[in-house]
Amino acid sequence: MTPKEIKNVAILGTGTIGASWATFFASKAITVKMYDVDASILEKGVRKAKENLAALAEYGLLDKSMLDRATGNVVSANNLREMAEGADYIQESTPENSIVLHFLNQ
Repeated sequence: MTPKEIKNVAILGTGTIGASWATFFASKAITVKMYDVDASILEKGVRKAKENLAALAEYGLLDKSMLDRATGNVVSANNLREMAEGADYIQESTPENSIVLHFLNQ
């Protein structure tokens, strides 16, 4: 059995951890769709992932020629369905509390 190539990742929860995952995947030329129930956190998470990528390039940890592509690979989704559409992998990065976990397990 051969492993499936991951080209598209969905990230649910776009706080510090979700933005960090987005940075990692986008730096590997993987398309990332991010979603959060709080639109302001979603906006901040997408912005933070793109800032992180710029910092990686500045410190020589990401080839500067890849920066535009990497930041372009980070996009927001309007809902869960849009986030998950076409995803090869879904990274859940939501707060570990009983209400959120109950919702996700339904």
